Amino acid sequence: MKRTVLLFLASFLLPGISLAYEPTTTHAGLSDQIVEFYNLSARDKINAAEKELITLGSIDEDNPATRALNHFYDPIRNIGINDYRTAKQWALDPVTINDYWNKTCRNKK
Repeated sequence: MKRTVLLFLASFLLPGISLAYEPTTTHAGLSDQIVEFYNLSARDKINAAEKELITLGSIDEDNPATRALNHFYDPIRNIGINDYRTAKQWALDPVTINDYWNKTCRNKK
C-alpha cells in the first residue's frame, strides 16, 4: 500500500521538477527534425549549411529566455502564457521586433 501511495505521489511531484525544455536541445532538435521532414517531400531541399543556420536561429530565438514567452497563443481565450502578450501581438508589433533585431545586428558586427 505504501508503495502505491509513493508511486501515486511521485507521478504528480516529479513532472513539476523535471526540465523538459532547453533551447540547445529541445528547440534545436525540433528544428532539425522539421527540416528533415520538409526535405522528405520538398522539391527544393534545405542543405546542411542552411539546416545549421535554422537550428542556430531556433536556439538564438530563445535568448534571452523571456523571448520564449512570445511564442504562445491561445486562440480560444486570445491570451498568451502567464499574462504575457500573445504570439499574435508580438508578431504584429514592428517596434519590438525591430528593436530586438537592431540590437542583435549591432552586437554581431
